[in-house]
Amino acid sequence: MQKFIQLSIQLHDRLENDQITTASKFLDHLLTQSKLTGKNLEFVGACNNELKKISEQMNFSLRTLEQIYGHIIRVAATVPENHFRNSAIIIGLCVLKVANPQLFTQAKKGTLEFSQVLNSFGMLNSNDAKYNSAGSGYERRLSDQRWFEIWWRYVSEKNCSEEVIASMSNSMWNFHFRGRLDILPFCANEQIDRFYQT
Repeated sequence: MQKFIQLSIQLHDRLENDQITTASKFLDHLLTQSKLTGKNLEFVGACNNELKKISEQMNFSLRTLEQIYGHIIRVAATVPENHFRNSAIIIGLCVLKVANPQLFTQAKKGTLEFSQVLNSFGMLNSNDAKYNSAGSGYERRLSDQRWFEIWWRYVSEKNCSEEVIASMSNSMWNFHFRGRLDILPFCANEQIDRFYQT
């Protein structure tokens, strides 16, 4: 029937007095259904929170969210808990794999630049932002995305600021990467695409 009839239904963007989005409710349902425990639940829960923020900006369909979520679950199931598993990087790569495969291919090759992913994640470039004490919604959004953005700057921006490099290097001492720009292709190839033939 799908070949003959196409029916589009617009879901309400927000539920329960505009406090919870449909996507957020759906992602919480997927997390509950996953039956994860311990560190895996923490990791997927952190990815879930990041995906909610990205989805709010990018307006992903529920089908797209389900595809992204499938990749996250595979990472949780196949990458040991004591290995490098960063929710900001993993969720970003999973979003690229589903929503922008060309950029994901660049991430696998180690040629992806931070400037290319700003729009894919619905991010603002906080380097260009003007902060003031008024606390506008724009500034709160910048604050919410800061952790995610800093990780992506660290792993993909060739001319990353020394301040970002110094602050992120402290959390990397336990892992043995040759350099910070090797992290993204490692995660794309060995964690997201480890069972796929290229």
